[in-house]
Amino acid sequence: MAAPWTPGYPFCDRSPCLWKWDQCSRSCGGGIQRPTIIKPSGSCGTCYLPQVRSCNWFCCPRHCMWASWGAWSSCSTTCGWGKRTRSRGFVTARCGGLSCYGSSLSSEFCHSDPVDCVWGPWSSFGMCSQQCGGGTRVRVRSIKTEASCGGQSCIGSTSDFLSCNTGCCPVDCKLGPWSSFDSCSATCDGGLQTRSRAIQTTSSCGGSICPEPLNESRECNTQCCAVNCVWGGWQEWSGCTKTCNSGMK
Repeated sequence: MAAPWTPGYPFCDRSPCLWKWDQCSRSCGGGIQRPTIIKPSGSCGTCYLPQVRSCNWFCCPRHCMWASWGAWSSCSTTCGWGKRTRSRGFVTARCGGLSCYGSSLSSEFCHSDPVDCVWGPWSSFGMCSQQCGGGTRVRVRSIKTEASCGGQSCIGSTSDFLSCNTGCCPVDCKLGPWSSFDSCSATCDGGLQTRSRAIQTTSSCGGSICPEPLNESRECNTQCCAVNCVWGGWQEWSGCTKTCNSGMK
């Protein structure tokens, strides 16, 4: 209570401030309250406010909450009637919240119809296997959907072939090795020896032609031949040196 006013002194209001607790910041689960001034103190009065305090510390009720349904499972049979299931989770109730109503599992009948085989798309053709002389380009495909439940099987092949580079390949001429030189045509005064080589592969389709020559000669036995002395035939006798008695011819 404020001190009374003393006569003879100037009046000064010494009344303290008035306050109250604010509403709790949370209705449950723990909140805080702050003091709020509802009337300020007098010009000479005081105002002492308490510190914030905790409030509504009891747990909040939480109702059970279902999660979304998961995806359906595969049908229990691949052909005809079967069953498939799905499930869902939930957040458990607490602090007096309402429990979930219903089941976490669901099922239904399912039916598998015949499924025909389906080919996937062809790939692009690959490179030619040969640069000339006839090669092959290949493209492939795979089965996208297998036939099931009595459906029609895929007809055809997983590979397809295409001819390419069918032009002939250039073939260069190829010569065989030189033969040995044959015997010299003369024993002296110079002769000739000859050797040859054969064409093993004839050029074709623009290949390089065989180089010349196919035959080759060289000189041999170039030393001079030895010549023995040989008498010529006798001439006819000359006339006698005398007509009578002894003479010579």
